[in-house]
Amino acid sequence: MSDAARKSPTHYAIGDKNPNLPFDVVKQHMQVHRDHDSMLRCFRHVLNREGGVRRILSALPITVVMNVPYVSTHWVVYEYLRAALKLEGSEEDHVFESRYVVAGLVAGSFAAAVSNPFDVVKTHLQLDDKK
Repeated sequence: MSDAARKSPTHYAIGDKNPNLPFDVVKQHMQVHRDHDSMLRCFRHVLNREGGVRRILSALPITVVMNVPYVSTHWVVYEYLRAALKLEGSEEDHVFESRYVVAGLVAGSFAAAVSNPFDVVKTHLQLDDKK
């Protein structure tokens, strides 16, 4: 995790997650329509025939709204579990210790449950056939 992410989970949620959005749009489009044989052709199709940059960025607001609760929930649950399981020191020192893995899995599960409704909305916005 970057130094900025350690200082602010919200900064991480907004700044570090959103550059993947164009790839996510192409991935969703390729999974649903299956009429492109490469990511580049699919990206060009979305840009030229399905609304251009506006289509690529259509889910940006909901992505920000989704990532903030995801990262915040993950952070809070993970830190709570670290305290409850008496995990001390840096994770780098105990990278293979199972308690860290369990804490990460549980925190990720809670965070995914919280942000899942936003992810569904994001996917619908990315695949909306209305132009």
